[in-house]
Amino acid sequence: WPDDGLPLYLSVDIDVLSWEYARTGWDQGDMSLEELATILSGLRSRRGGHGIIGADICGGITPESGGSGADMEINRRTVLAVASALGIQDGIAPEISRKNC
Repeated sequence: WPDDGLPLYLSVDIDVLSWEYARTGWDQGDMSLEELATILSGLRSRRGGHGIIGADICGGITPESGGSGADMEINRRTVLAVASALGIQDGIAPEISRKNC
């Protein structure tokens, strides 16, 4: 996307990733975390590093739907990696940074 000067808010569903990188409670894709990070970093750089005002990163399994502690840890690391690819360091919910997503 070109930098049209308009702010951009993204919604990233981690169920596009393969089982190695994300745990979900339904069918999921086969994309690697590196592929997703490259796409997101490219989007960010094409917008001149500005204009992305925020993002939600969703789609992981929950403990209530059968996710284990190990599943939660994989998803937590993935969410942090996706946020990093987007250039979002500050503003990550403390519960994501500290515990499970």
